[in-house]
Amino acid sequence: MYEVIITQPFVAAHQLVLYDGSLEPLHGHNWKMEVKLQGKDLDQIEVLIDFLEVKAKVQDILKKLDYTFLNENPHFKEHNPSAEIVAYWIFQQVKAAIEHPVARVTQVTVWETEHCAASYRELEDS
Repeated sequence: MYEVIITQPFVAAHQLVLYDGSLEPLHGHNWKMEVKLQGKDLDQIEVLIDFLEVKAKVQDILKKLDYTFLNENPHFKEHNPSAEIVAYWIFQQVKAAIEHPVARVTQVTVWETEHCAASYRELEDS
């Protein structure tokens, strides 16, 4: 199995609703997003997928988040903008944007800090 990994930074603020219903203090992060694509075969030029193609699509998606307050971002209107929800949303967006005969999106990870990250991946078909 081949795997391609692309990382991309973005900046966004959020304010999570806590367990007791209160809001944590407003704060921002220099997020890092990582997308993984996998495939069993390489294409006709012996790559899984062109890095630049993936990076361009990811950059277009992240423009919707970069320098926003996620709580007011329409993409998170009905969700608590946790790292898990951000990873899920990015995964769905990248999966929809990349239609490729060989590679498929398998995981998105977002880091809020160098030491704290959350990932989303779909379960393999059994």
